[in-house]
Amino acid sequence: MFRMSEQALSLEANWIKRVERWIETKRPTDKGEVELTRKRIYILPTRAGLMFSVILMVMGLTAINYKLSLGYALVFLLGGMAWTSMFNTFGNLHRLTLLPGRVDSVFAGELAPISLTVKNPNRREFFSVRLFSPEFVKQALIDLSPDSEKTLRFALRTTKRGWMPLPRMTVDTVFPIGIWRAWVRWQPDLMLLVYPEPEAGNVALPDNFSPGNESMRCGEGYEDIAALRPYRQGDSPRVIAWRAVARSTNDELLSKQFDGGSSGEIRLDWNSTPPSLGKEGRISRLTRWVIDADKAGIKYALVIPGEELAPDTGGAHLQKCLSALALLKV
Repeated sequence: MFRMSEQALSLEANWIKRVERWIETKRPTDKGEVELTRKRIYILPTRAGLMFSVILMVMGLTAINYKLSLGYALVFLLGGMAWTSMFNTFGNLHRLTLLPGRVDSVFAGELAPISLTVKNPNRREFFSVRLFSPEFVKQALIDLSPDSEKTLRFALRTTKRGWMPLPRMTVDTVFPIGIWRAWVRWQPDLMLLVYPEPEAGNVALPDNFSPGNESMRCGEGYEDIAALRPYRQGDSPRVIAWRAVARSTNDELLSKQFDGGSSGEIRLDWNSTPPSLGKEGRISRLTRWVIDADKAGIKYALVIPGEELAPDTGGAHLQKCLSALALLKV
């Protein structure tokens, strides 16, 4: 008999999931900033709630069979408690406000940091509100005091370059006693730009490097040394860091990078990448070149099908080039 009850509960749990999916198909997912009103919140019993109802029915039949007055009282007391908890569970989401936060671009394969805000404009406290999505690494379980808000941070898995909408999220609660579950489906109105995954390993930059200005080549106008970078064809022997090379365990030449001088220009061209890499492989190679050129402080131009970005340096130029590669259609 116990096994039959377990099977019945399992069937009931599957039935609940089917009902949830059917309900969600009848109404579109809310997007952007959303206030959780009565029309947006759904509620159904949990598996624990189904078990509770079965136990309550058995208690009721036992009280009727043996004519137990105290049995009737206990059944009605527990039934009233379950009925009241349904309103408490529903109210634990009612009038919460969900707000999109911000996203930061990452390379494909990395975890993208996502921030979302939950606001409580009410004069009452909310307990054990959960926010989650299968695409997020972790879920959040929060309490909200009256007239307060919380900014939650999630990590989103990324797989390919380009624009990526944030996944549909579930906001739910089983407070106070876990026999009812109220939930809302929410789509944050945010788009994440995923940069291409850079090619792994050490990839040499193209050999079309042009040296910097005359002062750099002749040794005039040097300022403080900012860093050391790999030697590039055309560097003057006077900018080679001979002492660092002597201390190095390999034969790689290093050049001094000075503040206040140009270290030269380079052209990162789609046609310079081997066709054997394939389309995505060529984009990954260009991404690696852009990152390496930026780290070396070289002024670089990016030439891709349908677009050409003039030589420049700095964070803004780096983001512009990475964005162009992320959205490249070939």
